[in-house]
Amino acid sequence: MVTDPQAIAEPSSLPYDAPPADILDAAAAIIETNGRHVGNYWDALIELDTRQSSPWRPGTPCCTAAAIGVAIGLRRMWDVEAHIVPASRPEVFADEAPHPAFRALMTHLGAYSIETVFAWSDEHGKDEIAATMRECAAALRAGVAA
Repeated sequence: MVTDPQAIAEPSSLPYDAPPADILDAAAAIIETNGRHVGNYWDALIELDTRQSSPWRPGTPCCTAAAIGVAIGLRRMWDVEAHIVPASRPEVFADEAPHPAFRALMTHLGAYSIETVFAWSDEHGKDEIAATMRECAAALRAGVAA
């Protein structure tokens, strides 16, 4: 966990349709800077009056999917689910594909499901996750199948 969250600047946001390689590099930097979270997108409190989770803030560790979302400006868990990994909630987002950056990482990892990436993210440290995301980005830029 980051000891002084106020010392961490808000990351700049890329457009949703930015090249997946750029998004993966930005997501890797977010994990390196803020740390990685296990078990959910980030450690969020549920606001009782709205029943929504607290938004991501700089200094808050996050998982791989959330880092991709944060890289494109998403700050709410619901938005990460809707725009990065919609197939993780098929009862809500029927037949929608993951974001292209997440799909590229799935391919790079040889993962056939979103849950496989979630498990991979939970099992590895932030340095390995960031390095793998950067390797995937480099492969995309080189035109090699991620």
